[in-house]
Amino acid sequence: MSISTDYRIELFSLIGFLSDIEGHYTFDYTETEYTNRLNECFSDFSNHKAVKEFPKIWENGLCWDAIPFLAFHLDNNFEFKSDFEISKRLIARYDNNFKEVTDYLIHVKDFAKVSNFKDFYNKYAENILIEEVSEEASKIDYRKSIEGYLKLKLYDSKVILSNLFISSFGVTMEYEEKKIYSIIGGGSIRMAKKNNGFRRVVHSIIWHEFLHSVVNPLSDRLFSNPLEKNDEQVEWYCQLNESIIWAITFRLLVKHKILQEAHKDWYYNNAIRNGAPKAGSMNELLIDYENGNYSNFEDFYPRLQKLCGSIPR
Repeated sequence: MSISTDYRIELFSLIGFLSDIEGHYTFDYTETEYTNRLNECFSDFSNHKAVKEFPKIWENGLCWDAIPFLAFHLDNNFEFKSDFEISKRLIARYDNNFKEVTDYLIHVKDFAKVSNFKDFYNKYAENILIEEVSEEASKIDYRKSIEGYLKLKLYDSKVILSNLFISSFGVTMEYEEKKIYSIIGGGSIRMAKKNNGFRRVVHSIIWHEFLHSVVNPLSDRLFSNPLEKNDEQVEWYCQLNESIIWAITFRLLVKHKILQEAHKDWYYNNAIRNGAPKAGSMNELLIDYENGNYSNFEDFYPRLQKLCGSIPR
């Protein structure tokens, strides 16, 4: 599997890196050769309008996975691609008039031009972190492993590494030849290396983010309009999806001998801390699923969902 960075995501994350949202534990400010070069080359642009308006845009909903989701709608000139419409799911993520986002892109485009970011990106598109992640990721066919476990077909898949994000994201693009993305937060990988968890974290992230493309749509079916959930429903929905995905990821880690069954207490306690409260309870059910009593994961899904109770009204 070829892993690369993405010009659009790297520019958005640089703008966020220069902005005043570090309290969100979003971008990796660890002093590295890369961040030193960023500060050296771009600190003079900290007052650019794209940077100054970024926190407001973020707070209004263009945050976390919505950043790469928006990026994949754009060409490298930060214009919306003409061959498919803007996803209603993306529009629904933004709390105010979406025209604010299209207006904001004018500033992003200008930032790219005046900062000459393209030249910088071309020099650093390949780096040691990508090489290390690519080498480890090449050991597993992620799409094949997920399809074999779930007995379902996945869309075409791609793994992207973001140098600056700490969090990782799973994004499904239904208008771009139905492609799914696993976006690895470089900050998480650097932390994993310091804590001797590099191998486990690389595989966990890639599986986890690809699994969102299967689990989220199944959970969407529980709602008459999944784009109009209230805050309590959103929290329930996220905990449901995260619990299922953490549990499946553990089963895959065990299957590929990256973790052992004996690690489950530690793993599932970590899952609880990361917003997946029912993941441990789902482990035994998944062992039953692995015995082959279900035609595919879609048929089995209701048993896992039941552990999270009814949808809040």
